[in-house]
Amino acid sequence: MKFQTEKQTTAASGGNGTDDATPNTPSTAMSTESEVDDEIRHLISLQDSLQQLLAHLEQRTGGRRKRKRWLAELRHLGAICGSCTSRLRQLGVEPIPQGRFVDLSVHEPVQVLETDCSADDRRILDVVRNGFIRDGRVLRPAQVVVLNYKPVIKKGEYHDERLEKA
Repeated sequence: MKFQTEKQTTAASGGNGTDDATPNTPSTAMSTESEVDDEIRHLISLQDSLQQLLAHLEQRTGGRRKRKRWLAELRHLGAICGSCTSRLRQLGVEPIPQGRFVDLSVHEPVQVLETDCSADDRRILDVVRNGFIRDGRVLRPAQVVVLNYKPVIKKGEYHDERLEKA
């Protein structure tokens, strides 16, 4: 599946990113496509903040007694995150599937770790921040931690990368 970034879509249409020929969907009472895009950007930012807060609170409530006290608040915050996700889906926004290996059209590596296993080359280890797509275009790439294969050279072994490329 090939995705386009928002900038590529705007450049291809030769306009300001709005499509006046596209009618508004019944689920949105927005008058222009740019208003929908503004709402989407706002919701994505809000969801990021809520998820960071939820992760922070879950870490701070490590003990059983503390966790019991905070359980209702954590559930409520999780429900708010779910509402935000539901609204994004109503607007046609989907999270980018993680996948097993990095795809630079939808993933942005923010950290690259070395591995000595060639099968793990370009494997996604963790998602730092979710990405989103809408109508086949990337609204925001997913930020990921990726593995990069680096062979281990044993003592006394000669290794010349120029010979491998030939």
